Amino acid sequence: MGKQKKPKNPAICFLCKDLNEETYRFGLATSEKLSIHVYFIVDSPEQTQVNLEQNTNTSIVRIADSVCVGSGFQNCMITGAKVNTLLQKNPISYDKMLYYFCKIELDVDFLFVFEDDVFIPTIDTVQHLLDTYKTFDLVTPNNFKKEDDVMDWHWNNVVDKVDPPYYYSMVSAVGLSRKMFNVINRQVADKNTLFFTEVMFNTLAMQNELAVTDAFELKSVVWMGEWGIDEFLLLPNNVFHPKKDLENFESYRELIQAKQKSKYKPKNKLPPFIKALL
Repeated sequence: MGKQKKPKNPAICFLCKDLNEETYRFGLATSEKLSIHVYFIVDSPEQTQVNLEQNTNTSIVRIADSVCVGSGFQNCMITGAKVNTLLQKNPISYDKMLYYFCKIELDVDFLFVFEDDVFIPTIDTVQHLLDTYKTFDLVTPNNFKKEDDVMDWHWNNVVDKVDPPYYYSMVSAVGLSRKMFNVINRQVADKNTLFFTEVMFNTLAMQNELAVTDAFELKSVVWMGEWGIDEFLLLPNNVFHPKKDLENFESYRELIQAKQKSKYKPKNKLPPFIKALL
């Protein structure tokens, strides 16, 4: 018998337009407590000043736009005739993350990816997500199947990239296996492009018969959610989107600890789509 392959540890990754110091601080603490590698994919080409000491378990990654475009890792957020109006840019950090883990960093078997405006209540939340879902190929909030032929939303930008059936979900927080990265790499080799992430991950995973799960802990990743301390306490293993005030994330985590110590009883104002799953 050949030598058995040693399992690799999972890792996490933050997607950033520019690297916020709070994001880096939380990632550094996570890497130290959990002994995992934490990557920060930073879209901005300027050098961000992070006033914290780095360690061997964190990597700040910047990749030139031209490298991604020249390799076909582009169009993750193209939503029709022009770049998504919220971003005004192509490629973005998602394209760069996929390039990095498909072409450069191949020694990661499972990666949990978070946009930096996703609020993670505690480091234990990260541990729970990795322990629970690292055997899956794709972990998303949902796995909806497109059941009609209506070309609304962003479908016109999808139909020329891949044949149906189509599946979709928000992916502001997502888990990806090495098998998933390999499928994406083949897509780029075949088409010289990526396509809208909210369709690409689920569609490619389902069409390639990968192990997909819609995790309850990601159900609080929605387009326009309203989340506060009560929700953070009621759902300690969940992550929350959108929370745009990155500079307050550390204060939220301190408040969570204070409320837990004071035996505060949160008010259950969870939205119906969450309550129905409890």
